[in-house]
Amino acid sequence: MPITKIPYPINLTPGVPSSSLQFGSFGSKGIKGGGGLIRDHHGRWVEGFCRAIGWANSLHAELWAVRDGLSLCIQLQLPDVEIELDAKSVVDLLNSSSASIADYAPLVDDCRILMNRIPRWKLKHCFREANACAEQLARMALHLQQPFVLLDTPLVEVSSLLLYDLTGLGCNRFCTNSGPWAM
Repeated sequence: MPITKIPYPINLTPGVPSSSLQFGSFGSKGIKGGGGLIRDHHGRWVEGFCRAIGWANSLHAELWAVRDGLSLCIQLQLPDVEIELDAKSVVDLLNSSSASIADYAPLVDDCRILMNRIPRWKLKHCFREANACAEQLARMALHLQQPFVLLDTPLVEVSSLLLYDLTGLGCNRFCTNSGPWAM
């Protein structure tokens, strides 16, 4: 029996009730980059970053990006942060109260410690389509001349994606009809 795919709407609604922190990782054949951005409660750019991670797997790269972003939130003294990741495995790992997987324990422990230094935070999964700005920053990290770059203003490559998000438009993600979103 063929798999039927149905459209699932992905809303890119601006105006989250807190600062929003989005992360992404990108790379192939073991070479990874990470990136992220912080937005204000209107969805506007506050700060962004890119990190050339080097040889790593996707989980390590996502955790590095989370660690960098949380450190940046603490430096900016943000009291209320909504953390969005398109890597559900990382969200589940960080939300879990159980011990970390040994290979990832130092990064997971760092992330948990940093999250607890932020007065109010919420960690949630988002679909990749709603995380395009962070993904673009992670792609750009693969071409950095230095290991870490802090961005006070959005780069040209990210500006159009940021504008698209600010309009509140959505897109469809085609999913199999067996997921929790199936009707």
